[in-house]
Amino acid sequence: MAAARVFKVEFRIAVAQRILNGESVSSLSRQYKIKRSLLYRWRDAYREMGTAGFGRPRGPRRGAKRNAIAKPSATADERIVELERRLDRNLVTKPGDTVVHPKSETRGERK
Repeated sequence: MAAARVFKVEFRIAVAQRILNGESVSSLSRQYKIKRSLLYRWRDAYREMGTAGFGRPRGPRRGAKRNAIAKPSATADERIVELERRLDRNLVTKPGDTVVHPKSETRGERK
């Protein structure tokens, strides 16, 4: 797998300006071997924020948790236990169904 290319801010600004001046995104994509979607993102960033649109930091935010998916939270574990309990009691319903708790079902009329 090839390493990701990193483009200088000046280059991205120049390409965005060329697009806004009417040059074809497809031709620039072929010329520089850059995906069109990336060129459109550069154009939009330049159009919306000017040169400041290219100074935004990329990647994960500082302090962001890594492997958040790999370590489920306690609330996720509690939710799993609750859902398994409902499956055991046949309380899982589809939208619109009436929920009848097994203990509330009458097994025969008592008078």
